[in-house]
Amino acid sequence: MRLIDADKIDFNEVFVGASEFAQDTRNAAQMLIDNQPTDFDLDKVVEQLDKVSDYYEFDEQGKEHVQTEIIPETLCQFTGLCDKNGNKIWENDILMCHGNPKDLVKVLFGEFGVRNIETGSIVDKVVGWHYEVVPTDAISRCEPFCWPMPLTEYYIDRCEMEVVGNIFDNPELLQEEHK
Repeated sequence: MRLIDADKIDFNEVFVGASEFAQDTRNAAQMLIDNQPTDFDLDKVVEQLDKVSDYYEFDEQGKEHVQTEIIPETLCQFTGLCDKNGNKIWENDILMCHGNPKDLVKVLFGEFGVRNIETGSIVDKVVGWHYEVVPTDAISRCEPFCWPMPLTEYYIDRCEMEVVGNIFDNPELLQEEHK
């Protein structure tokens, strides 16, 4: 961003031509600028420019790039899946099931056990997208409800999952007292 001294603009150079249209354009531009307030607090302008410069950087050609601090621990991968409302589901998202604020799960990528539903024993281990139940009440701590499950379109639809936050921005959702 740069300040422009409007008094130094030569509208005859900017809008070249002898036509009536060119003259009208020059007059309109001059009138538009003349009608703008020109009184400003120089210290405030410098302060605002300093703040803005913290977020922008420029390459050798003067091309502007937004500069943002990234906290590596908060970078998350897209699962390739969407919740019941069409919102993208990301790693470390917190999902609510069946519209029940006590029925929460968190999305993870990694190894988890595949269980025999009758015995509860782990019969295999797989690596992939899955969810773990957030222990918000006594039921969510009981087997088989507390077992990690694969995150698939089938489970998202069946459990009516919807994104309600993530573990970084909404850690309070992981607390047992959450209701």
